[in-house]
Amino acid sequence: MLASKVASGALWMVAARLTAKMLDLVAMLIVARLLVPADFGLFALAAGVVLVLNAATDLSVGNAIIQMRDPQKRAYDTAFTLNVIRGITLAVGIAAAAYPFAAVYGDPRLRGILFALTAIPLARGLISPRMAHLQRELRFRPMFYLEAGGKLAAFLASVTVALATHSYWALVAGMIAAPAISTVISYRFAPYRPALGLGNWRQILAFSGWISLSNAVNMLNWQADRFLIGGRLGTGVLGQYAVGSELASLPTNAPIMPMIQALYAGFAKLSADLPKLRAAYLTSQCVAMALALPIAIPISVFAYSIVAMALGPGWSATAFVVQVLAPVFAVQMLTAPAQAIAMAKGRTSSIFGRDLISLAIRLPLIFAGMYIAGLTGVVWARVGSGLIVILLNLLLMKRMLGTGVVRQAIAPWRSYVSGIVLAAFLVWVGDSYSLLSSGNIGNIPELAAVILGGLFIYAATHLGLWWINRPVNSAERKLLDAAKLMIWEPRSA
Repeated sequence: MLASKVASGALWMVAARLTAKMLDLVAMLIVARLLVPADFGLFALAAGVVLVLNAATDLSVGNAIIQMRDPQKRAYDTAFTLNVIRGITLAVGIAAAAYPFAAVYGDPRLRGILFALTAIPLARGLISPRMAHLQRELRFRPMFYLEAGGKLAAFLASVTVALATHSYWALVAGMIAAPAISTVISYRFAPYRPALGLGNWRQILAFSGWISLSNAVNMLNWQADRFLIGGRLGTGVLGQYAVGSELASLPTNAPIMPMIQALYAGFAKLSADLPKLRAAYLTSQCVAMALALPIAIPISVFAYSIVAMALGPGWSATAFVVQVLAPVFAVQMLTAPAQAIAMAKGRTSSIFGRDLISLAIRLPLIFAGMYIAGLTGVVWARVGSGLIVILLNLLLMKRMLGTGVVRQAIAPWRSYVSGIVLAAFLVWVGDSYSLLSSGNIGNIPELAAVILGGLFIYAATHLGLWWINRPVNSAERKLLDAAKLMIWEPRSA
């Protein structure tokens, strides 16, 4: 029953993230038609500051409460208080960074953007801490409304401001609107009377200390390349790169990462049973890859056509970024459950160590790639660093679960085979009908038909390989059972 509830919760989280990312994608496509790449680059610089400072102060109070055996009201009051303190501190930090950051990049517009973005941590600091209670109970449907509502607000704000101003303020408005509305919605589904108190601060900070350090290192890892590109190659190139990275990661991060958030609650309940935890990890790997590959492969194969149709001819560098990085992001989902496993076992220091090693490897590679070959060098450096991150996660899970690296790597073999068949079909048919680089919007029906045909072949190949011996504890069976539970859950509630 636990596995079914976790699977159902994962599907609700996936639905939430897919809805949110779909709104993000549509907003980006509309706004990109009204703005220029340099606007996205300027915003990416300012947003990078906020994201790095946000990660550096992330206390993960919700995850700390999920891990508690029986959290009382004072635990939620402590979580609320810590979030408020963090929000105020972070807002002050962002404001303090505005002038020196704008001076470093020689663009005074960054000051105004950063001052406006101080609203984000203030809004997030007021979110209802009892949302963690819903996750403890494996009730994830409210998270769907929380995230979807916030992203709908962001969509409306960004598109409205873009139409009115044709400026980067559209991106700023969207980034502020999402947390503001999500915080309001949180009190609808998780009622809480705000009260200040720090009764459980030691217990929460003991859990979150390593997570905070890990998040800071990880976010610096993923944002440092933008600071480097913006400073050396300019905001125009940075805009192409930032949009390309977002489009490349969105298809796989949208369905997989929320699933991992749901899995953490389930892993936490299995943390004392190593054999079950190991089996759950391997199954979650297979589920992640089964979902990630059929999304990323078509986007990579038809990257030039998709970007030209969606954004226009001025975004060709973005298409290159998407084509190269989309499959890398998909393969990285192989070890996406690793962090949830480490958190469930309380081994958060291992996460920090992994991220520190990743940072030490990734930054020199990107720095060298940028100086040798500009944007092209950065993209290929990210391919190399991405593969290294996969290996680091496999080694981490070997130490924690005793599962060999090779066994982890080959567990989703049905997805690999099906993915190869899918890629071959798309390249063959796409080349035959000149769809691989066509920017003609009139080709959308043909392109959609080819992709749908490829997805059908992928699913048929996957299920055919599974049908040979029909293993019970498999990704295919889990997805089918979760879908059934998700459909029937409202009637049984």
